[in-house]
Amino acid sequence: MHYGKVKIVDISESVVSQYLESQHKLTRTRLTDIPLYLLLEPNNPALAAALITSQGFSGEATDMFLMMACLSLFETDERMSLFLSGCLSSISAKVRAIIQTDISASWTLGAIALQLHMSESLLKTKLKNEGGMFSRLLLEERMRVAVNMLCSRYGYGQAVAEKCGYSSRSYFISVFHRYYGFPPDRYVSRQGLDY
Repeated sequence: MHYGKVKIVDISESVVSQYLESQHKLTRTRLTDIPLYLLLEPNNPALAAALITSQGFSGEATDMFLMMACLSLFETDERMSLFLSGCLSSISAKVRAIIQTDISASWTLGAIALQLHMSESLLKTKLKNEGGMFSRLLLEERMRVAVNMLCSRYGYGQAVAEKCGYSSRSYFISVFHRYYGFPPDRYVSRQGLDY
């Protein structure tokens, strides 16, 4: 929608989650420090104007690119990631966003609950009500990152294991195999990539 020089963009929860994942940062500012509105001036007003006025092309990939580009205009404001993570509606999405800030961290239910300003038992209950479990969410995120790293030829072995939060390479391989049904090297070769 266009209202003069203002463009209202409907950005889905999926886009917000992807943006937060790409930023890998979540400030620890208290939620009460964030205003109910966000009024920021972009670092590059000319780029912002071009993005807003030149959307003469369309398509799912283009729309996604434009939404990510618009969000990235505000990346230097430390409050933006926290503001966006607060916009996620499900507790599972919020937990995933926190995990994505440092996939290699030794995350615990208590540490996540602290960041969400709630007790462990309340977080556990809310996750259960959504049909999820903390350990499952953590595993899913770590395995997703592992596959991305392996398929983008980031490497193999200890580096990938450590980046995904595993200090033992053999344990990482065991978890990966149990999760995907193949060890990492075989998974990559089945994707048609050389290892």
